[in-house]
Amino acid sequence: MKPKAKREGPLSIPVAFDEAITRALKVKPPPGGWAALDRAVKKKRRKKAKPS
Repeated sequence: MKPKAKREGPLSIPVAFDEAITRALKVKPPPGGWAALDRAVKKKRRKKAKPS
């Protein structure tokens, strides 16, 4: 038996990120795309985590 080749680095997908997510989830992307939504959620969590 031969050992499996190890993958190094990120997986390359030959389609745009929003298109790949849309195909995977079968839903329409939100306005601004999935990347913009992800950034907004992270920003909201960051603001929420800080004590006032």
